Amino acid sequence: AGLAAEAVGGLAYLYEDDLYSGVILYDLGLDEAFARHAEKVWARLRSRGVEEIVTLDPHTTHVMREVYPRYVDGYSLTVRSYLEALDEAGWSPGNVAGAGGRVVVHDPCLYARGLGVVEQPRRLLRRAGYEPVDPPRSRGDTYCCGGPVRAVAPGLSNAIAGERLEELASTGARVVAVMCPICFLNLSRAAAGRGDVELRDIAELLAAARG
Repeated sequence: AGLAAEAVGGLAYLYEDDLYSGVILYDLGLDEAFARHAEKVWARLRSRGVEEIVTLDPHTTHVMREVYPRYVDGYSLTVRSYLEALDEAGWSPGNVAGAGGRVVVHDPCLYARGLGVVEQPRRLLRRAGYEPVDPPRSRGDTYCCGGPVRAVAPGLSNAIAGERLEELASTGARVVAVMCPICFLNLSRAAAGRGDVELRDIAELLAAARG
């Protein structure tokens, strides 16, 4: 949130008035419940005079940018991820403090395939003094972390996460830049007990560059 505030003038918070996007309802196919919830969210934001939101994860970004317009009449919010906002603002940490080194980028499926958020995180990492590295499957051909199927197929989820972690580790970069909380959680399970990889949220890496 601190990084987002640096990129967007007039950034504000709704605090306890903020509402969950409802993305899990959409993912589960509960269309009527999702539509009702989305209408409620839009009514709340509209009543507060909100014209643009800056999101912190790919699932919220995707559902509020791409899905809400199909379910909510008159929906007119501008929706950007904080990575897009930072990149568009030309964000730089200034004098890089203690950052650097090779970082392998795990592209979340929704950012890379659904929203085209691919080059932005790499540009931000370079500005912060890191050397972004791509694993064998990356960008538009990225590979899933396995998280979305955990509730119904935990064994399959673990297998997918293990396969993906091997791909990431094969680059020789110790630090893995992750941009999605679901990816972070599922890959962390696969990384438990390993000493050759360290998962870091990209926001942590960018913030660390400021010292």
